[in-house]
Amino acid sequence: MIKESVCTSDSLASVSPEAERLFWRLVVRCDDFGRYEARPTVVLGTCLTAFVTRFTPQMVEEWLDEIEEAGLIARYEVKGKDFLSVLNWRSHQNPRSLKSKYPAPPWIDGSGAVFPEEKDVEGILYASIQTKGYFNGELVIQLDRQLRAGEKYLDIFVRTQSGAYVLELKRGRLSRKAIDQIQGYLSEVDARGVLIGAGLASNFSLEECASAGIAVVTYAPDMSFSCQVDGGFLTLLPTVDNREITRNHVGSHDALFGNGNGNGNENGEEEDASAPARADAASPDFAAMVARMQGSIEGVTGMPLTDAQQDRLKRSLIGQGWAALLRALERLRKEWPRGGIHDPVAWMTRVANDGAGGDEDGAHREHRRTRVGGKSGSGAKRRDIDWDAEPDHL
Repeated sequence: MIKESVCTSDSLASVSPEAERLFWRLVVRCDDFGRYEARPTVVLGTCLTAFVTRFTPQMVEEWLDEIEEAGLIARYEVKGKDFLSVLNWRSHQNPRSLKSKYPAPPWIDGSGAVFPEEKDVEGILYASIQTKGYFNGELVIQLDRQLRAGEKYLDIFVRTQSGAYVLELKRGRLSRKAIDQIQGYLSEVDARGVLIGAGLASNFSLEECASAGIAVVTYAPDMSFSCQVDGGFLTLLPTVDNREITRNHVGSHDALFGNGNGNGNENGEEEDASAPARADAASPDFAAMVARMQGSIEGVTGMPLTDAQQDRLKRSLIGQGWAALLRALERLRKEWPRGGIHDPVAWMTRVANDGAGGDEDGAHREHRRTRVGGKSGSGAKRRDIDWDAEPDHL
């Protein structure tokens, strides 16, 4: 059933007219489970029969890439054959058949588990990095979503003590277009690129990524990651608390992963979802964390911390955690110029405590960016990034 909402769909608006035409022809070709052949030659012959002398399989492949990039379909391989599945099919169609004509996607099991959407993958990974405070084994000193670099927007930007990373995420398989996209980003910013997707399309080149120094990571439905190419720099893969995904259409990663902090530790044991990720004073990195946070606070206030403030900062890192103080620091940057804050460390500790129960303060809400134009709801706020900023700005 086609609804009026297609006229205002951001996903459909993000693809070319040719790709949209192909999408609707795929819809009428799919079986009752929203599945069909994904081989370009087959799609050309069955969906674009009147155009077989004008269009080529390569053109069809490019349009399929567009549709998949927009989150309308997901392609998969079963026993060497390519198939596709129209996403969110059951929200719009009522299956009459009890059995599909085509093999089920590998991410679907008896419970109906599916991959999360791109914006959810982005949110899950962002929350994990923010909570742990590390990426690639390096202490994170800046973390943002949907940062503007020229005319482009970066999914996730991470700056650590050793350098910067741009993470480009895809809900479906990584295609040739994803390589071009991240190379465009890297031409604008001085950073290392990491492509993350749910598999590899037939036109994706691991060799090209290895040659260009781009890391390639794929993920499974439970958000476990596998490195395909390390790019010469990726030594530790991202990790999130694995959860079984049982929705055909995921609206928010919070619905699956609580408040974004995760509800389990690395051993799979349940723990309080509202508990902050606390720093370990015995860790060899603790001194670096204290020094980095202290330098950032002093950079905001223009004043050195007293011995008492340094002691309070250490206690706060242990008690409230890195992620909570990181959010409090963002608040401090905005509030300090207005005056009225006499002890920045005590103020940040109070802000961190206020947010420990899971209530999102203003700074946290600003960090939860979502895409517009096919990625999420319109009106989502985005931030610009100053690429010339000193790295001691958290």
